[in-house]
Amino acid sequence: MARIRVFNQGLLDGLVQPDPDAAAAVPTQQWKEEEAAAMAPYRKARQQQKAHLKDLEDLRARRYERNRREALAQAAESDRRVREHINLNKVRTEETYQKNYSSIMAGKELASTIKKQQDLEDQANHNKKVRV
Repeated sequence: MARIRVFNQGLLDGLVQPDPDAAAAVPTQQWKEEEAAAMAPYRKARQQQKAHLKDLEDLRARRYERNRREALAQAAESDRRVREHINLNKVRTEETYQKNYSSIMAGKELASTIKKQQDLEDQANHNKKVRV
């Protein structure tokens, strides 16, 4: 066993020997009720605080969901506008192509007609030369 140096023997005896009043100090029902009554305002305040924190959390969750829905709706609207713009550009490009294609085809047809006329004139001139 280890040795301990004691500077105040009276305090040591008080700590080591059991207190005769300690056995009588068992909590009674009245003491428990008084303690519960004294703690009631603190418990109520804590319950109110928990309820308030829960309300704040619910509010945050509702705001988050609302903002999320709005962001998704805005993204969908933006995507729709982009697709609409792309499709409109495709339609314009096709219209321009058809317009130019029609003009080119009309020009080729005119060139073909002129070439036929020139060929006919050349053939007629050739026939005139052959007859002479």
